[in-house]
Amino acid sequence: MKALILLIGESFRSGGWLSRKRGHPDSYKEQKEACMSHIKFIEDTDLDADIIVVSYSTPYTEEMLSWYKPRLINYTIYEGAAVGFDTIYRQAINLIDDWDKYDFIHFFRIDLFLKPYFTQVFRISDKITYSFVSDPLPLLENFPRLNDMMLYVPKKHFEILKKRIVILHDLWVWGVIQRCRVTKDVAVYIDSVHDSNTERCRNPIFRIVNRPESCTCNWEGWRTPGFWKHPVFSDD
Repeated sequence: MKALILLIGESFRSGGWLSRKRGHPDSYKEQKEACMSHIKFIEDTDLDADIIVVSYSTPYTEEMLSWYKPRLINYTIYEGAAVGFDTIYRQAINLIDDWDKYDFIHFFRIDLFLKPYFTQVFRISDKITYSFVSDPLPLLENFPRLNDMMLYVPKKHFEILKKRIVILHDLWVWGVIQRCRVTKDVAVYIDSVHDSNTERCRNPIFRIVNRPESCTCNWEGWRTPGFWKHPVFSDD
């Protein structure tokens, strides 16, 4: 299997949720831990993987890019103010020069530390896969709130990416997924429910670096397997 890993977003970021503070020396250690976890995931899953990075300039940018070699095939580094997540997402797609060589593409926020359990639950499939459902309240109306920190897209759905349709950043992407008519090809890696922000709610597959990690989960005990068997998702 040939994989393309797209690492996007703000690196060496600190200050918590909504902070735009980047490049402070205190952010170095944990961002490096995140980058090393990406490499370890690739190695532990024995993936033949290329890497593309789209991020922002900091004093550590050149060093960070060196960590991803020799798998790094392309990158864009923005200067100055944030350009928005949708722009970064689409720019990562713009840097793909040979779609046919890849069996799947996987987006990760670059400031995620991937926990060992993610390697256990990661799977090759023909479904667009998100990490988990972010909170249970929309389930009451049969509209899942999908976590936006990572996204697996198999080759059969590359056309969505080629059209630059954003199916990651907006947490309420279900309407977009419905319009793309791929609702029956959507899955999650784990069936437990968690907040996106690991400072508010712990989850077993990743943490956001350079912010405290919660010791608890807001939705302890909530599960989604029954929901994902709903006719919206499955022909069963």
